[in-house]
Amino acid sequence: MKVTRAFCSLLLASCLVSPAFSQWIYSTNFDGPEFNEGVSINGQGSWLAGVTSGGPGTVQPSVGLFGSRAVRFNASSRGFIFTSRVEVPGGLTNPGNYSASVRLWIDPLVGGQRLFGLYAARSNRLNDFTSLGVTVAADGGIRGGNTYAQTYGSILSTITDYRGKWLTLSIAKTSDNSASISVSGFGADNLGSFSTNISGAIGNVHSFHIGTDFVTNTNSTGIGYFDNFSAQAVPEPATLFTLGAGALVALFRRKKA
Repeated sequence: MKVTRAFCSLLLASCLVSPAFSQWIYSTNFDGPEFNEGVSINGQGSWLAGVTSGGPGTVQPSVGLFGSRAVRFNASSRGFIFTSRVEVPGGLTNPGNYSASVRLWIDPLVGGQRLFGLYAARSNRLNDFTSLGVTVAADGGIRGGNTYAQTYGSILSTITDYRGKWLTLSIAKTSDNSASISVSGFGADNLGSFSTNISGAIGNVHSFHIGTDFVTNTNSTGIGYFDNFSAQAVPEPATLFTLGAGALVALFRRKKA
């Protein structure tokens, strides 16, 4: 069969708009058969260890928001920092825009300097590799930005009536120089919300993290739960073109064979 120029153009265009080529989407409520209860989340359902200065998050039964399970991070001692991560597939080595959200429940007895957060990182670690993040501390402080230090630094806003409720944490990169972070679900009616735009260089994403950290190393123990995690990443146009061109090369090779 003869492969025409028009057909090649059509195939390339379809590659660029096809969901299989245009984005990566992942979501979980930790209830699937790939998750075992009572053990570390790491090594289950695509999740891996991130920052490891303390015990890992564990899949716990009977605490989920909609299903039966959630991931518990138990900071039983001061200085505890731990995250778990899910990686964007290697085919999206240079994603453009991305977003993620997760539900968070903070135990009423958590020390005020303990915080829990959602992060996008350029590596399998945070520290100097955080591209975007938002955290909520047990004292009600919301922090976040495009560096790791901002996720435990200055408070952007202070919320009330949030302990023992399922909050929603969200991050979204909308361009190379803009992003947004938000927290919602607090207040007496559970309808409170906070959001802010983040300006400056917004890095790419290698992996998304959930986990716990602290502001200061005092009054910083306690438990938080995460559930209903979702994320997506869209490759930059150059990456899409490469994927489409690769499809054409594979087609021509088949024709020659």
